[in-house]
Amino acid sequence: MLVSLSAFSQARLGSSLEDIKTEFPAGTLGKSSNETPIFTVILSDLRIIYFINQQGFCSGTALYPNNIVTVNGLVEKYNGKYTILSSKKWRAYLQGGILEVELIYKDGFMPYFIWTRLE
Repeated sequence: MLVSLSAFSQARLGSSLEDIKTEFPAGTLGKSSNETPIFTVILSDLRIIYFINQQGFCSGTALYPNNIVTVNGLVEKYNGKYTILSSKKWRAYLQGGILEVELIYKDGFMPYFIWTRLE
């Protein structure tokens, strides 16, 4: 389960597309609905989408859990490891920078997480 991975290994914010491809050779390159380049990785418990900027680096990450057990596991992990900003938002102060993660709920969809890097 991905719950055991660190924030940067989940989010890979600032990593090059080539580094992400090396780490996840089974991933696929594509485009989002607004034509943003994305790299998608399918794991047993979730799907990860890395958003790639024009310079070829990860500028955002979305984690789409397959089930509510994985959602709850990630929430528990984030509550214990990061600064809680709200019931659906956390901040990670890490050696490589400051990251924020937000849990998004949309009607009819499984909740998902968005990771961004703060400057």
